[in-house]
Amino acid sequence: MKLSEIKFKRLLPVLIFCWPFVYLFHLIFPVNGQYTAIGNDFGFLYYKYKVYLLASLSQFHFPLWSPSESAGFPFYINPFTQAFYPLNLPLLLFYKMAGGYALLDHQVFTVLGVAIFALGLFFWLRLINSNIRAVVFSVMIISVSFKMTEILRFPNAVHTAAWYPWILYAITKIFISDSWKKSSLGGIVFVLSAICLCTGGYPYYIYYTQFLFVPYFLAFLIKPLRTQFFALESVNWKKVICVFAVAGILAGSFCLPHLLETKSLVSQATDRSGRDFAYSTSYEFTFSDTLGSLVFPPTAQSEGWYFFSIGGLILIVLYLLKGKTKLWGKLFFVIWIAIISYISYQKESYLFKFLWNYWPGFSSLRAWGRMNIILLPVFAWLLSYAYRFFEDLMDRPAKNKKNHVIAVLILIYAAIFVVQHYLYTSRLYDFYWMKYLKYFAGYENKFIITGAISFAFILFFLIKTMPKNLVVATMVLLCAIEMFYVGTHTWTSKLPVDKTRLCPDIAKIDMASFSAQRVFEYDTLKLDEKFNTGTIRNWYYQRYIDFLKN
Repeated sequence: MKLSEIKFKRLLPVLIFCWPFVYLFHLIFPVNGQYTAIGNDFGFLYYKYKVYLLASLSQFHFPLWSPSESAGFPFYINPFTQAFYPLNLPLLLFYKMAGGYALLDHQVFTVLGVAIFALGLFFWLRLINSNIRAVVFSVMIISVSFKMTEILRFPNAVHTAAWYPWILYAITKIFISDSWKKSSLGGIVFVLSAICLCTGGYPYYIYYTQFLFVPYFLAFLIKPLRTQFFALESVNWKKVICVFAVAGILAGSFCLPHLLETKSLVSQATDRSGRDFAYSTSYEFTFSDTLGSLVFPPTAQSEGWYFFSIGGLILIVLYLLKGKTKLWGKLFFVIWIAIISYISYQKESYLFKFLWNYWPGFSSLRAWGRMNIILLPVFAWLLSYAYRFFEDLMDRPAKNKKNHVIAVLILIYAAIFVVQHYLYTSRLYDFYWMKYLKYFAGYENKFIITGAISFAFILFFLIKTMPKNLVVATMVLLCAIEMFYVGTHTWTSKLPVDKTRLCPDIAKIDMASFSAQRVFEYDTLKLDEKFNTGTIRNWYYQRYIDFLKN
């Protein structure tokens, strides 16, 4: 290997980490006195809590109680506050140096979560896929897919999901390492990542992990899958069990007390105690939403969509149909994706109803389309294999390339195009697209056009031999273009740049509140002396809501 190639490979993690900042540049850098502001719950909930926390910590005070909302409410166990998240420490240093914290700062912090997610995917997939171009392609596409960019309005969700691939990396490292030392390093990564995951401040995404990590463990337990995916004939179970036991105890001793107290708080909040089927199924997600997520996002409910380009989808379907991977390996992916999707159908899913009735904690959650976040690592894994297979096809002699593989490729795209055309001409658009994302009206046909361009290039690369580095760069660009406009502007608006960094004196505000009249607003925490006794929907103590009603 040339020295320049070695240096480039060492530089790759840095480039992968920087990729989300480049892709989402308009959320970070103002242009012509305006910036793209993330809306929905971003400022209303998450930003204010972060300012309050940083302001308190900067005054050497860790807030246990939040007196300015709902006539008083716990702060440190409120998941919105992200109070124990380790990355609050470097953020506190920034707060002190910058003299406060602005909305734009919090957008940069949110994009940082996407960068952590991308880097984790890279290191994890490098353990299980030797084709570095395939790994880079998969990471760069999945890390900025619609699911990740849609949840930018929930910074805590981004920073919780960011640690999924790091835990997958740790699990893989523990299993495949040939020494206690390397497995122990995997155990350390597991502990640190689990702590960050559990303190990330989005309980839904913590709960979903059982449907991600348990199937991944099964891939190691079932020998045909273990040998196929990880080239691991046998496992040193003594080493694996010891490392996981120690890592689990360390992570659990830190996370469990906090999680149990948060669970107790949430169970006392409005509509969060469970056993309300209407509440649990209030955000519908159906098979048509899955179809839209894959081929035509306007049809999909954005709470659960995960569009990652037609180019990426074509490669995955081609791999599933023609790839050399053994059948049970492909079935493992298909069944895993199908089960998660079927659960998300809620009222239309017998499996969902069973879990809702019998599985602990299941009935307390809603908006089950959000569960599709755990499909991103699965699609990333699958897409890396698909791109590796695509390169294998490009390596075949020209005569072999022109056999029925190309015919299958054309049929795959034809099927996708027919579905896209039907959904487009029938205007089967989701309610969110029509009401909350209506500023995208008129863009629907662009998904068909950009998808057709990606297909044309895939076909061209199979027919015409081209340098592989050029191919992967072109494919990343094409797939990014497919996703960019809608993916990077969901739940956003243009606002004038406000460089004001909030730096409230919490102690002074608390004292001033005794002389200020309380307000009754649909709002959360207040950053001035006019404390709020109002509530927001589906939150705060049920007993307080009942008191107000009576």
